[in-house]
Amino acid sequence: MRFLYKKPSGEERVAEISSYQNQGDRVTGYDVEAGGLRTFIRDRMQQHMKPKSAGGPGSLRERKGSIRRQAMFSKIRMAKNLRATATEGSALVGFVGRVADIARIHQYGLRDQVNSSGTQVRYEKRELLGFTDKDVQSVLNLLVDHLGNQ
Repeated sequence: MRFLYKKPSGEERVAEISSYQNQGDRVTGYDVEAGGLRTFIRDRMQQHMKPKSAGGPGSLRERKGSIRRQAMFSKIRMAKNLRATATEGSALVGFVGRVADIARIHQYGLRDQVNSSGTQVRYEKRELLGFTDKDVQSVLNLLVDHLGNQ
């Protein structure tokens, strides 16, 4: 949902929220620009607008998202949250503890409890791990080269 919002100070801003819930005279959701949950009063919503496509040229996500995403996932980047194990026939790298739960919720776009009152929100799918087409092709090329040298 994207709308023009008039703050109590009289200042206006364009707000874009996702995973929102209607609560009578209020709407609570994930404020993309602020990078957190916010509650908006319906009477202060001046004009509803068409949401910008996620990640498109000039979108809020493109302008602000990368900065917020760095802050949001800063704990995940830390090496202490990654565990690597290897055996003769396998290798495993993954997150542990609460960080693993957060990563899974965002990777697959799942629901999570956001506060102690039990309120749950469905998060947008934000893939943290994955392979691009270029990655897949590179791995396939390495595999073919390796098998050709046997």
